[in-house]
Amino acid sequence: MFEWIQDHSLLEYSSRQERLDFGERSRFRMNSIKAAEPAGMTALAQYFTAGSVLLHIDFNITVPVPDEEILQRVMREVAPHFEVVNQLVRGGRVESVHLNQLKPRTAELFHQTKTGVITVMKDLYRHDDSERWYSGHKRSLIHYTVNAAELEPYGDEEIKELQTLLHRAYFGGEAIDFGQMPLGWQFEDSLRHSAALRFIAGFAPNLSISVDKESNEVIILNITDKKPVHKLYLKTAQPQPPRRVGPYLYLDAGHRLVYVVNLLVQPLITEWEGFADARLYYLDDDTAFADFDPEKAERLEGTSLFFDQETVQRLMEMVNRELRQTDNHMI
Repeated sequence: MFEWIQDHSLLEYSSRQERLDFGERSRFRMNSIKAAEPAGMTALAQYFTAGSVLLHIDFNITVPVPDEEILQRVMREVAPHFEVVNQLVRGGRVESVHLNQLKPRTAELFHQTKTGVITVMKDLYRHDDSERWYSGHKRSLIHYTVNAAELEPYGDEEIKELQTLLHRAYFGGEAIDFGQMPLGWQFEDSLRHSAALRFIAGFAPNLSISVDKESNEVIILNITDKKPVHKLYLKTAQPQPPRRVGPYLYLDAGHRLVYVVNLLVQPLITEWEGFADARLYYLDDDTAFADFDPEKAERLEGTSLFFDQETVQRLMEMVNRELRQTDNHMI
């Protein structure tokens, strides 16, 4: 039983969170492209349109294109099925193609065209109730590493060609880890026969499964270049309590980032829309949060970042708590 699951995983202890890099990777432009009308459907196009067709969801699709051949294949076979097509250009080269809004005829072509990938994608999405992806609370996940050598290879020559293409797209240039979210999967030994699992294992350098501890549902398939490492952050790596310095509140936002919030103009926060007046700084690698000084730190342009809900809630609570304490002192 479960011979296809490795009996161990790598664990890494970390005393600090990694610093976010806003360097050259943040400099790019998007070119809007008008794609031709779809003339047919290929296995490559079915792979990238399956979620939108089968689940009736307007997915935003990103396809890495590390070389000119893959770029041309994507623009010729996949892009014509979408109304919105953008190319991300960085350093004078197209890095990825971003797709949205299926064209009306695509669903018909999808179902008319019989390729080996249809079985794969229908197995990935065993039902179309995508609400199952949202639990309403933070899930407790268990991560299992897949031993692909124990799985029966999947596919004919058409499928093998698609697997090769996907491997080149995601791992042929700068490796891009990504995930697939199945529907209707329970973590059982019978998953070893899954068409989708075997297909993905055929091009993924490393594959792991994240399972909801309570429901035993498979939540995500993690497809990575390197062996998955589960980080355990020590107490010193956790965001530190805020510091009040005069009218300013220093907030440890994690990842070596510090917000300096001006409490004089900051109202209580009921919905997250950022801060009324705040500056964002890097925390030097050699500086503890307790020693942070904005006069000596590197300031970042702009203050808008995407945070997970847990971080947003933490930042809101810290600011509101400080504002209420300030009001109480003034009474």
